[in-house]
Amino acid sequence: MASPTEGEMDNQLRAGVLLIDNLLAQQTVATDEDAYMQILESDFAAAQAAGARLFRSRIASGVGAGPSVLSPILTAYTHHIVNAPERAAQAALDRIYAYFEANSKTVKSRGITYGAIPSFGASKGVLVRLSKDENAYDLENEFVETKTLRCIQDENTGAERFREVFELRGGNAGVDSLEADSSGAIRRNFFAKDSSSSLLRNSSFSQFAIAGQFAAGRYPLIATDTITGWTLDDPTGYELDRNLFARDAVGDPNPTSLAVQTGAVRTVTQAFSVNRLQLAADVPYLTEVWVRPDAALTAGTLTIKWGSATQAVTLSGLVAGAWNSVIVDRDEDLWAASFNQANAEFEFSFSGHDAEVLIDEVYFGTMEPFDGTWWHLSGSLASKFLLDDQIQVTDVFAGSDSKIQKWLWRAYGRYLPHSGTPTVTDP
Repeated sequence: MASPTEGEMDNQLRAGVLLIDNLLAQQTVATDEDAYMQILESDFAAAQAAGARLFRSRIASGVGAGPSVLSPILTAYTHHIVNAPERAAQAALDRIYAYFEANSKTVKSRGITYGAIPSFGASKGVLVRLSKDENAYDLENEFVETKTLRCIQDENTGAERFREVFELRGGNAGVDSLEADSSGAIRRNFFAKDSSSSLLRNSSFSQFAIAGQFAAGRYPLIATDTITGWTLDDPTGYELDRNLFARDAVGDPNPTSLAVQTGAVRTVTQAFSVNRLQLAADVPYLTEVWVRPDAALTAGTLTIKWGSATQAVTLSGLVAGAWNSVIVDRDEDLWAASFNQANAEFEFSFSGHDAEVLIDEVYFGTMEPFDGTWWHLSGSLASKFLLDDQIQVTDVFAGSDSKIQKWLWRAYGRYLPHSGTPTVTDP
């Protein structure tokens, strides 16, 4: 048989998706079956109900068999167009995604609006979320629903201080494939993060080798002093502080912060090799640091670097005399494919600051997955999380869901590069 063209394979994908989507008619079948059950009243009501349930079951089974239609199409696409040997659907989708990205091809986006994350209130830390992949596409392999985060263990009920345990759950799942509006997912081991979870060495600056004695207050470093794991541009530009620190995390006997003096540019680095850091390609890495200006700042920049990625933070926006959580933007730069480089380092530097600044609790580590997107929760010193503290995050569709993307997600938990103006349109 002659090999199909790329356009013909695009049409086959559209046609296969349309076949499943037309069978679904999910709201109509589910709603009509429910309405029918409500009006049953006869000597044969039991048989009528059984017949309706059998009909629904067979429709649901047909919808659930969607991969039997799509998998051969994906295999053929990989074989004829991508020219790759993979045959299994998941491996084929890896190749097809890369092919679409390399050739500027897209399908219609699902058009998800990711909900704003509300505050816990009373300065109780912060929750952030990543919804972008390494190529800046939305992570569209998720249920569009309301997700609830609730504290199920605080430090008084079994959790470590600053590492409270939360439950993250989605909406109630439907009874079958005709009702797939909510995930029904639940995770009960979602922890708040502190420096003890960081992949860097000595993230709280509490380990050092210094010439003098230091039990409390401030200690000005001299040229021969070192901070374990870190390289300072000039130790005499820094001080250690044991009175002002962001968090006294469990397992840290000597909570300490690093004070950065004004004047020249101050740079602190740690090579990934110091802690033998090994990156995973399919997990995002977030950076969070706690910063406390001694006095009001009218100028200055904190620049954070991890590998080849860089984020600049304007210091004048931070609250003086208080610990401020600084978290880098949640975008494609959090993936190893975007920031990996030879001899990679983590670095933060201060420049142009007109008041002394303290830094503590430098977190560089993985985010937590849940239903397709990634999450990070960090508690604060000011007001700790307590049992049953709760917030909700609601995602919605900006318009109508796509067809190709929806069925790749439902069948395989995957998505392809996408846009509002796709090159491969929906059927």
